[in-house]
Amino acid sequence: MKVHIAKSVVGREPEAVRQLGDAGHEVVPPGPGLDVCIHHASDDDLHEVVTAAKAHGTSILVLGSPAELAAVPIDVDEIAVEPLEPGELPARIAHMERKRSQTTHLKLLEAAIEYAGDIVEITDPASRYSYVNRAFTEIFGIEKADALGKTPGSLIRSDLHDLPFWQEIEDTLAAGNPWQGIVISQASNGRYVHLDTFITPIFDGDGTMTHHVGVKRDVTRRILAEEELRLASAELVKTRDAALAADKAKSQFLANMSHELRTPLNAIIGYSEILEEDAESEGLDQFVADLKKIRNAGRHLLGLINDVLDLSKIEAGKMDLYIEHFEIAPTIEAIVDTVKPLFLRDGNELTVEIADDAGEMRSDLTKLRQTLLNLLSNANKFTERGSIRLVVAAEGDFIRMDVTDSGIGMTPVQIGRLFQPFIQAESDTTRRFGGTGLGLTISRRFCELMGGSVQVTSNAGQGSTFTIFLPRETPTTPSST
Repeated sequence: MKVHIAKSVVGREPEAVRQLGDAGHEVVPPGPGLDVCIHHASDDDLHEVVTAAKAHGTSILVLGSPAELAAVPIDVDEIAVEPLEPGELPARIAHMERKRSQTTHLKLLEAAIEYAGDIVEITDPASRYSYVNRAFTEIFGIEKADALGKTPGSLIRSDLHDLPFWQEIEDTLAAGNPWQGIVISQASNGRYVHLDTFITPIFDGDGTMTHHVGVKRDVTRRILAEEELRLASAELVKTRDAALAADKAKSQFLANMSHELRTPLNAIIGYSEILEEDAESEGLDQFVADLKKIRNAGRHLLGLINDVLDLSKIEAGKMDLYIEHFEIAPTIEAIVDTVKPLFLRDGNELTVEIADDAGEMRSDLTKLRQTLLNLLSNANKFTERGSIRLVVAAEGDFIRMDVTDSGIGMTPVQIGRLFQPFIQAESDTTRRFGGTGLGLTISRRFCELMGGSVQVTSNAGQGSTFTIFLPRETPTTPSST
């Protein structure tokens, strides 16, 4: 509503009286551009009109001299530059409380933007800075007074980006769309900063672009950390690949050396056996004991070499499977007969249970025999005058073999290291019991090649159970190790 406070009384307007209250004022017909005119006789009357307008949240257009307006404690938010009559100016009088609230809100927004941790900048259509906040000065080292009215290109170097990069930003904003991306700029101290940048165009009611508002976050530390991580990862991959290549070369070398290593060792073992027999037949008993030591040492060394070569073949991908059909029960009994002398020598009791439905298998008999012999030998090695139990049963399409002993057992930490090459449960195990620490690793790899697995459960001081799972029919293509 607009109210004209005039000097003469022309008539009364009921709607104005209803909205503003009569208060003894004479109301005249409205003039051009006015909603209502009210006769104003004194400053007190003007106070009453303003109070009424405030109560209804309306705006008032007051005609009066500048001296009259200055004498009234009201907010004037816009004054025309052309007088309507000599000595008179129009003024828009806003709701005082509402304007005060808006002013407070604007001050809060201004403070939030000014002290934000991110750069906030506003440029005009000519790309000149019209506002920058404190973060701008802190990051670029450029004072606000030195920035206002200047273009970004005249103050800040960003020469790490090519022309198409800047053209994309310009085209995006010209199309009325916001742009977001990383901009690398150089601060006044020469330091390059990576800024996660968001720029949006601002339009007036007619659709004319009036400003650009930009918000920029310094992400230099994050970018540099990501780059360091990328370089470290690349170096790690390079080192890993080199290690894998070296390991593969080692495995291939050892696999190819199997003939060269085994042939002379077999000759030593063979000749020691011949000499031992000749010494016994000719009564040269003083040489028999030494020849037996040579033969036993040779066989032990051959076993160690076989373990290393087997693992190397597996790692080099040269371990083949030789699939054949065989009865399970007779095979298990033959394996048990092989290890029985060891159990009798060490005072351990061995019991065997084979299920009636065990039936047949189609698998690599040699690798199954080597795996089961290794588990039984280990059970005997780590059990002192105790018991070992072998149970064989069918479980669906798989054959399960459990080797349970009453020996020293293992802790969870020891179990975690158990199947790693060249590692035994404790550092003194090799010194105390011998071996390379490869037996279990090879056994697991053999079972995996045949499509199965080896699992273990154990408690320290309470013995261990090793379980072999093998498919009754080994897949034609060996499983990946």
